[in-house]
Amino acid sequence: MTGTFVLSLDTELAWGTMDKGGFRTYRGHLERTRQNIESLLALLGRHNISATWAFVGHLLLNSCHRETTGADPHPDVLTARFPWYDHQWHHHDPGSDRQSDPFWYGDDILDLVREARPEHEVGCHTFSHLPMNDPAVSRDIAASQIRKCCDLAASRGLRLESFVYPRNHVAHLDVLEQEGFTSYRGPECSWYGNLPGPMVRAGHFAHRLFGISPPVYKDLQVTSGVVNIPASMFLMPPDGIRAMIPGRSRTRQAILGLRKSARTGAVFHLWFHPWNIGTSGAMLDWLDTIFGEVARLRAEGSMRVMTMASLAEEVLGGTE
Repeated sequence: MTGTFVLSLDTELAWGTMDKGGFRTYRGHLERTRQNIESLLALLGRHNISATWAFVGHLLLNSCHRETTGADPHPDVLTARFPWYDHQWHHHDPGSDRQSDPFWYGDDILDLVREARPEHEVGCHTFSHLPMNDPAVSRDIAASQIRKCCDLAASRGLRLESFVYPRNHVAHLDVLEQEGFTSYRGPECSWYGNLPGPMVRAGHFAHRLFGISPPVYKDLQVTSGVVNIPASMFLMPPDGIRAMIPGRSRTRQAILGLRKSARTGAVFHLWFHPWNIGTSGAMLDWLDTIFGEVARLRAEGSMRVMTMASLAEEVLGGTE
């Protein structure tokens, strides 16, 4: 049997951090993100692995500006006000350019990804990392966020087909179908997900600590014409309490998932944020080990590598 390895990367820079501590917590990570992306692309090239890079749409810009002080730099993109967040959602947008504020713009990163070999897929992660499942996010808001990404991508000669939800909270699938998307990354189907309250976090930590085999997926579901390619494993960075989890637990867990995928003909879907690589470089070593196992399995004919879009095309072709 032949398993399928899918790698998706939530490419968001500061946009994914500002409601979670922002520069206070992640400045060191963000300062090294471009360097780490170059290293990651080199590693992927060495192992001949393609990935789906899900870009926050704002990163496709080189600059933007406010018409007046305090105005939203993107009045054409709908957002929401949340009771749990003290600011307008684009409050932190500097309204400047990549040279002045490199954590908010990423057209150079897009160029790096597009120029790399093997060829990678560019996907979508909303325009400004809006939590799509929040009750304040209406269908019109979701459509505005996604349509802006599609327009920016089209201006760069790209068609977006794969979608990654901020925080993996799925909503408004019909909007994805309307805008021409064929796949999204659904949440991991974990054994601990249905535990009561705080036990979920404890189960999650134990799952990572002991390197328990992650889920793989034999049959992918199609909803509203869009293929769900669920996450199998988040490659957890060595930050905070996570530093207590040995690196070998992470690599062991990924290798177990890959071998199970190869044995059963299922999909193993790994994901993380490029800024997770952080300042230590340990994750690049873990990835070298994991990608080496992908290459070994592929060489023996029991593994293939696909982007989210290419896998969705295969699934949808089969359903037709």
